[in-house]
Amino acid sequence: MAHLALSLLMFTACRLGDVYRLGRTHEMQRNGHTWLDWQPEKRGSSRVRIPMLQPLQAAIRAQTIIAPTYLLTEHGKPFASKNAFGNKFADWTRQAGLAGLSAHGIRKSAGELLAMNGASQYEVMSVHGHSN
Repeated sequence: MAHLALSLLMFTACRLGDVYRLGRTHEMQRNGHTWLDWQPEKRGSSRVRIPMLQPLQAAIRAQTIIAPTYLLTEHGKPFASKNAFGNKFADWTRQAGLAGLSAHGIRKSAGELLAMNGASQYEVMSVHGHSN
């Protein structure tokens, strides 16, 4: 589950408050490819539609339990809130020897990597759900 969480954060660049809610209902097919489509919870955010890259698709399809959300607790249930997921993510970072690093840092890094690889400011804004 920690690997899936990291994959979702890296390949969607979404916020903590959105990542724990994502699931198969957010998948759509477009030109033979699977995309993720969601409305971020943050007020004023634009809808996000991004292609699901192969590493993310592989991490998602490796799940043995199919549930309403991709990310599940140890009991196979969706996380109750973004805080519950955030606490679990903090546990995983501590266990990995990365205490103090956050999901938000992954989001910022994803934006930087997009820009470094030629994405325009508007493309980065689109992935992050920024409206201005």
